[in-house]
Amino acid sequence: MNEFYNQKKAKKYIGNNDVFDFLYYNILNNKLQNSVIIYGQKGIGKSTLIYYLAKKLFSKINTNNEKFLNDENIENSDANLISNGSHPNFLSITPIIDEKNKTKKNNIIIDQIRDLKKFINLTSINKLPKIILIDAGDYLNNNSSNALLKIIEEPNENTFFFIVSHSLHLLLPTIRSRCIKIEMKNPNSNEFKEILMLNELNLPEQEYNNLFEFSYASPGFALNYIDNDYSQIESETMELFINNIFDKDISSILKKVTSDNNTFIFFLYLIKFLLINTIKYELKIIDLKNEYLLKKIEIISKLMPLKKIISLLDYINDNEKRIFTLNLDKRLFVTDIFSRISIN
Repeated sequence: MNEFYNQKKAKKYIGNNDVFDFLYYNILNNKLQNSVIIYGQKGIGKSTLIYYLAKKLFSKINTNNEKFLNDENIENSDANLISNGSHPNFLSITPIIDEKNKTKKNNIIIDQIRDLKKFINLTSINKLPKIILIDAGDYLNNNSSNALLKIIEEPNENTFFFIVSHSLHLLLPTIRSRCIKIEMKNPNSNEFKEILMLNELNLPEQEYNNLFEFSYASPGFALNYIDNDYSQIESETMELFINNIFDKDISSILKKVTSDNNTFIFFLYLIKFLLINTIKYELKIIDLKNEYLLKKIEIISKLMPLKKIISLLDYINDNEKRIFTLNLDKRLFVTDIFSRISIN
């Protein structure tokens, strides 16, 4: 999965400059609280901001050079060490890779938080602050959440925790209460296009616009969609959805959309996108300009009553988190979604 524009190696940060400046200058001036939640839509660059912040901050403190990114020949610089995941004062915690199927696990586990405690107690290099990125806090299970809470309640001096969240309500309430919370805005259309172009993604102008709408301005989603070529799954899912068919053999689509977590997440995103925008269409507040999607949504509005659409959306939202946290059967969940679509 392409996580934004290669967040670890980003040499440029686009958008949310006010958030960046607030964090950067408050750390330099010793005014920032030690625990910060950065929240907003998935794929808009929350983790990328923290990687870039650490690079610029460490370079400023070590060399008084804020333009470190212009010098690509500096070996073993703070920026390069952070990019390579080997800087002694920067730690990123994310769900570990399952070596068996080469996909990320569903949760950040307590052993990772125990390793974090060891990292915090190590001697700081060159009196640099320690930056810990929890990417993302939504993946903390109960045990790891409580373990993290104990650490941020009694922080070491000059140590900063940045907890990324895509859905603020998924974080433990006691963690939320201990942190300052900063919301990041989605990029505008020009910023969105610039981010995609940083990945050497040159598309016709209309395609940028279509991706901007379909992703709700999430560059990470757009890059993931293209990298994994989800267009076929999109068309097959829409065919089943729009034709209101359940008597067809859906084993093929079941296998595809549950093959890995990323594809499953995309499938759920697509279904929710269609449902949400069909509700907006019914309420006459839709603002989509993508004619292809508009036509599909018009068809859905004729096939499914509004009450049924809202009920299905509620069902998905209520159960989506449980599928991952409890490791429930994804195929059964997808089958149930299609059955609810087809019920008159």
